[in-house]
Amino acid sequence: MIIQPWQPKKLQLLPGAACLVVLGWAGLTTSFASATTPLEQEGPLSPSAPSATGGTPLGPSAPRAPQHVRVTRQTPAPAWLDQTLAKLSGSIRWDDSINVDQFAQLIATATGLSVRIDDQVYDYGYDICALQVPMSPKRALDLICRQHNMRWEAEEGGIYLSSRDEEPRQIELRFYDVSELVKGNEERMDELQDIVMTLTDHGNTWDWDEVGLRGWNGQLLVRQTASNHELVESVLNMLLTRTSPPAQQVPATHIELFSQRFDIKGGESMDSQLAAIFAKLDIPYLVSPDYSGYEFEEDRKAMPLAAILEYVSDEMGGEFAYADGAVFYGDSTPMHTSAYEVADLLSATTEEIFAYCQDAYGSDDEEEHRREAEWEIHSMKGEQLMDLLYDLLPDDFWERSGPTMLIWNDMLLITQSNEAHLSIESFLETARRAVRR
Repeated sequence: MIIQPWQPKKLQLLPGAACLVVLGWAGLTTSFASATTPLEQEGPLSPSAPSATGGTPLGPSAPRAPQHVRVTRQTPAPAWLDQTLAKLSGSIRWDDSINVDQFAQLIATATGLSVRIDDQVYDYGYDICALQVPMSPKRALDLICRQHNMRWEAEEGGIYLSSRDEEPRQIELRFYDVSELVKGNEERMDELQDIVMTLTDHGNTWDWDEVGLRGWNGQLLVRQTASNHELVESVLNMLLTRTSPPAQQVPATHIELFSQRFDIKGGESMDSQLAAIFAKLDIPYLVSPDYSGYEFEEDRKAMPLAAILEYVSDEMGGEFAYADGAVFYGDSTPMHTSAYEVADLLSATTEEIFAYCQDAYGSDDEEEHRREAEWEIHSMKGEQLMDLLYDLLPDDFWERSGPTMLIWNDMLLITQSNEAHLSIESFLETARRAVRR
């Protein structure tokens, strides 16, 4: 097992049809964040855990009706919520960087809503990057909060902007029916809690005093913000249906943009010039505050966009990433979690079971030791598969903050960048064709 310095030195193999190997902490890209280290659990999974069924981007599957986790709210959504959110569906844009007050005024003017700003937001003292592509106020809030360490919450008649370092104000309790996932098994419930916390971990999601989760009577009780409840529900639906959206393919027109040539002007804002280039194809460009406010030193003529971005990255550090139809520049890379069916890649053949029994017991009595042999081979292949994926991707894909890889219930659950997921999908599809039997 490859254990790099950034990874917790923890390896937990669970008998049965499920294996949980936590190799790092990560989460889904979102505009609102928070988290804690998952609890360490011991004890076997039920040997009768369900095997791979349901469609995935990469695996053979049996037909299955769509399923969704049933959610019960302790209190209904307030009557004003839909009205407030409906007002965030207009259009907004701005060409140059602005301060927080100007951003709030733009949102207020476009929506007719009041915008309150927590004092801690001002402590950072940074400007908000330009958004030269028209978009709804809601998408603008999502993108800006993602890149600027803020969260937004709807309140009656308005919007409240706060720092992600501040404890959220609106926490609610929801019950998630996970009986189909845990099958009455307490160990599976413990593991499910670990998985949910791991895959929704954004730095302090589970650290606040008022948030938490607990299993009871086939239900997962979760106290969280509305936005993090969306993440929890998304993860549970992914585990239940054994499906997740495939990695986002970059449109061909967007790829062509990187080979086009552009002039850049020395002494003028780097942020505004790059935003204007990406706006030609309606691609939002988001700059981290740590990398904003710089100018190009000299004029450059007819320079390919790919070369411009390489020049900027070499001079200033950071990296450019494409995700959710937008380009992000900074230290952090947007990531998402995908589920891959791998039961067929981990299953033991008759020959492998026979060889294992010979080596381990000096016996060719397959029936006597078949169950143990199948599990040991299953575990070994799971470890080898993850080792291969670590070797497949460049080291910096795993050394950055965020990635997670684990196997549970014959699903390979990986949090990585969109670029990494494209490579993983291709690798697993090729592996499946190579070992198909």
